[in-house]
Amino acid sequence: MSWQEAAIRWYGLLLLMTWGWAPAAVMLCPRLADRGMAIARPLILLGVVYPSWLLGAVGLLPYSTIGLWATVAIGSLAAWTIAIRTHAVDRQWLMGLLRFEIIALVAFGSYLWLRGFTPEILHTEKPMDIAFLSASARATAIPPIDPWFAGEPINYYYLGYLLHGALTRMADVPAAIGFNLALATIFSMVVVAAGGVTFDAVRPWLSRRLAVASGAFAAAGIAIFGNLYPALRLSADWNATVNADWWNTPVGVGWRASRIVCDGLRVNNDCPAPAVETINEFPFFSFLLGDLHPHLMALPMTITVLGLALNLLLRRREEERPLALRDGVTVVITGAAAGSLYVLNSWDLPTYLAIVLICAWVGFGGVSAKVSFAACGLAALSAAVTWLPFIVRFEAPTGGVQLSSSLVERTPLLGLLLTSVGVHHGARTSTGEFLTMFGVPYLAGLVLIASLLAGRQDRLSTLPRASLIAVSLAVVAAIVLDFPLIVLLGVPLLAALRPLWRTPGVTASKIALGCFALAYVLLLIVEVLYIRDAFNSRMNTLFKVYYQVWVLFALGTAIALAVLWQETTRNVVMRTAIVTVAIGAVLTGIAYPIVASRQWTDEFSAWDGLDGSAYLAGMAPAEAAAIAWLNQNAHQDDVVLEVAGCSYQPNGGIPTSRVSAFTGLPTVIGWQNHEKQWRSGQPAEYAAIGQRAVDVATMFAEPTGDLVDRYQVTLLFVGDYEAFGAGPACPIAGPYATVGVENYPGAGWNLAFAQDDVRIYRREIA
Repeated sequence: MSWQEAAIRWYGLLLLMTWGWAPAAVMLCPRLADRGMAIARPLILLGVVYPSWLLGAVGLLPYSTIGLWATVAIGSLAAWTIAIRTHAVDRQWLMGLLRFEIIALVAFGSYLWLRGFTPEILHTEKPMDIAFLSASARATAIPPIDPWFAGEPINYYYLGYLLHGALTRMADVPAAIGFNLALATIFSMVVVAAGGVTFDAVRPWLSRRLAVASGAFAAAGIAIFGNLYPALRLSADWNATVNADWWNTPVGVGWRASRIVCDGLRVNNDCPAPAVETINEFPFFSFLLGDLHPHLMALPMTITVLGLALNLLLRRREEERPLALRDGVTVVITGAAAGSLYVLNSWDLPTYLAIVLICAWVGFGGVSAKVSFAACGLAALSAAVTWLPFIVRFEAPTGGVQLSSSLVERTPLLGLLLTSVGVHHGARTSTGEFLTMFGVPYLAGLVLIASLLAGRQDRLSTLPRASLIAVSLAVVAAIVLDFPLIVLLGVPLLAALRPLWRTPGVTASKIALGCFALAYVLLLIVEVLYIRDAFNSRMNTLFKVYYQVWVLFALGTAIALAVLWQETTRNVVMRTAIVTVAIGAVLTGIAYPIVASRQWTDEFSAWDGLDGSAYLAGMAPAEAAAIAWLNQNAHQDDVVLEVAGCSYQPNGGIPTSRVSAFTGLPTVIGWQNHEKQWRSGQPAEYAAIGQRAVDVATMFAEPTGDLVDRYQVTLLFVGDYEAFGAGPACPIAGPYATVGVENYPGAGWNLAFAQDDVRIYRREIA
């Protein structure tokens, strides 16, 4: 199938699903200025997959393409029937939905253009991503079978792969093309959702023009802008930076811009051991790199949850309206959407569920405290119950302190959080590192807070004595503990809490302040605490939390600029400052996408289409043909025997575990280090990883032995790595001398495919 046909099928399916279910978004989000149109697509995609996921997870029905199509049809019929009978949609709504669709299509096409220069599913962790996507696209059970650990389900937050695997199977496109179409879909949904939610946060109080400008700024701030590192490098050495390789750490910005915080001493712009280099990705880096990872796949839903939370918050403006059934349904669906983040990217759940609960409390506070409490409880209950099959089955790959109460340890979510937290004793984030990462939104937050404190009711002189004492203690702590962020963040946090607490009602400025305040809290938390994982450092914690902070800061900045512009009509100095901050944000923000994209694409030298596996035909045409044959002819319950895998290896070559990755067929053991990360919460499975690698070698030597029965192997793949090995970087990946012996693999095996030296054998099953 050509990439053009695949793209048309894919986007046509998105159109069918979105426009079929779109009336439901109107009925769910009546308080939003756009009536939920901007967040419709990610919400609908989740809604289409959820019934099949639930029925499969509890074992009532197999997970199937027919079930997914049935959900689309039933949901569309129900949504339009109810909408027409209740007059929920009109011409204005249809035109608005069309405008959002045009923006979505432009974003989708723009990303496809960029991705077409480097479509290869190669390098970093893309092989892992295509393995999970391929497995999800062929899954009949929930959770899908782990393609790199035959016989066991995926023990990871897999919902993103399942969502895009559903699109892959429903559109009937190859997974290697669906991989890149999924990235474009995520980018498109992020742009539309970010712009729409910000528009919804501004429009109730400010002009449409300001709301549109604010939305555009937020969309760019989240999906396109980078941090300040490229601008700093360009100002220091323009020529060296522009001409550097994307991976060049000392001089370049492509990779280095995502590794800002070094917990230790930097040497020659590197972060050598024993220092720990943390991960500080931002969305455009992720989109450019092209790893289809949970943190990226969850991004549209995090913004969607913010939109749903805003819808609850705006309930406060309807204090006179009595409670209705729709209020309860809205709370339940909002809670369920927030709960989906635990299955999409578990790190996101605490932050975004907290936002939902805060908005529910405030939104229903105009009715009564009892109603607010009930709304919060209902949202939290919905978040847990709707995704309970995943919660009870998922063994989080963390390991922390042991609690004295076994009851607490067994409590879903609570026990997980409390037993997985570590205290960070290493180096703290420096002022320079923090400002390099978040300098522009930090400045915007300070300007907004200063503007609000300058108001008659919130002058600095009226701050409580306790706040002034707290600021003084923070300064002392920053000096004694080498903890500069306690001042940089603690002081504006205290200052922001006063107008948040004292200003009545819901306003755009309070929404912006809330975004900034929560970001400050998150940043302070990760200076002290981290989630224990296989790395036993805060590397991953900063990675996942900084992603959340990036979203909050971008939304807060966009809303703040609109508010400040509105409130400084006659203040030339302030308006000049606002324009300066906005222009500075744009100029410094676009430095990364311009410079890094040029380097990543080799100066946009060759556009290669969207097939992520096409490079296989150039490097190993016989193996590419064998993989294509498997995708067409493999049985649903097949297990393939190929070499044991090594994470990331061989670097620059076809990855190990390539057969299972590009087909989704389970193999005995794939990338071992990754399986160790995913199964560190499963002692028995973790202990079996090394033995499985030994068993692979044994089965290649004795393909008629008992191990073949134990692992239910049905296919035996003999390719380059099996015959010649994957090199010294992965000594466990072959070679197996027996594969070249005459009459191999012996009785009970039939040759199913052969091209050049690549062979696939099928086992005879009685």
